[in-house]
Amino acid sequence: MAGIRIVLLSGEMEERVRLKKAFLVEQNMEVVGESDNAEEGLKLIKDLNPSIVVIDSKLAGENSDGLAAAELISVSAPASDIIIISEEGTDGLFMRKAMLAGARQVIPKPYDPGDLIEIVKLVANISEKKKEAMAKLLGAREEEVVASKTVAIFSTKGGVGRTLLATNLACAIKKLTGKKVCLVDLDLQFGDVAIMMHLQPKNTIAGLAREIADTGVCDDEVLANHLLTHEDSGVVVLTAPVRPDEADLVKGTHIDAIVKKLKEKFHYIVIDTPAFLTDSVLTALELSDFIFLLLTMELPTIKDGKLMLEIMQTFGYTDEKVKIIMNREASDTSFKKADIEKALDSEIAATIPSEGIVIMPAVNEGEPFYIRSPDSKASAAINEIVKLIAADDINPDAMTASKPAKKSGGFFGKKK
Repeated sequence: MAGIRIVLLSGEMEERVRLKKAFLVEQNMEVVGESDNAEEGLKLIKDLNPSIVVIDSKLAGENSDGLAAAELISVSAPASDIIIISEEGTDGLFMRKAMLAGARQVIPKPYDPGDLIEIVKLVANISEKKKEAMAKLLGAREEEVVASKTVAIFSTKGGVGRTLLATNLACAIKKLTGKKVCLVDLDLQFGDVAIMMHLQPKNTIAGLAREIADTGVCDDEVLANHLLTHEDSGVVVLTAPVRPDEADLVKGTHIDAIVKKLKEKFHYIVIDTPAFLTDSVLTALELSDFIFLLLTMELPTIKDGKLMLEIMQTFGYTDEKVKIIMNREASDTSFKKADIEKALDSEIAATIPSEGIVIMPAVNEGEPFYIRSPDSKASAAINEIVKLIAADDINPDAMTASKPAKKSGGFFGKKK
């Protein structure tokens, strides 16, 4: 294991001295900085980039509570792992709060120095393995990305199935091509990609934007610390902020840096957007090779879809870039495909059938229907959409892969 660099935060000088003595006997551990408050400590952490931050529950300054300090540091400096030392360390509620704040471990007072050292070693070892895995994930030892394609899912109305298409399309591209796929949730206030893929994000696009704002760049390690892997599909995900108020942290310049960096690392990038145009959304649309304008067979949606097509034409977007996808196609609707195409003066590139019996259980279980029900009509429609952007990379054998065993559980239950 490489040398473990540690920053100590405690409002009590005696506690910092006690901690430094504990680490002094270990040759591969070095205390590189210390502070009595979270604000100064955060500056140290950003400058020194330690692998471990040990936080006492009693601090000076604005964030004097150890939990508040842990949350501040985990969001602003996610590359460093946090260990909290607290008199409340054995309390179950405190433990849960600490983990939510970003701590990797909580050590109760009084503590044995030997136990503290072993926990630091364990956390550092896990972190090192995680970084190695992330390096592999981003292509350090994988196929080089020489060409990348980005597709943005957009609509003018909410509730038409943008996130449903984005999540399942990403899963389908991964399965059919075997290439590296990243799914970005750009619905910054109320993004649902995480819940629809049963993910519990710690670091989100808001934290990544904050890092870019602080440093001016989006580097590989920082990006890797903000990505999650959806284990069932292999799709890598950059989730939306957990809280709506964090949406303002993400600007168009951040999206420009993020998407361009992702293009260096992934063969395919799928971006889920909100149903309105913002600086961030406009940047994503501009950087996309394809825009899937998602409509449903309802008059208001069709009317707004036509208006959006006209706007995109003023942006200079061609028919090759903008593709109309019709969701929830049903045989009993008063609208027919030919009528809609005439009204839009554009062809419908693909349709997704209305198949609630397949789609709704998958949504409620937090599992993409493409994985849960690969033999469904909706999944077959997703396969056809993949051909619009990835026809040259599709492995024909992947089309006939066997159906996986059904899994139990979901977002409100534990998966087995």
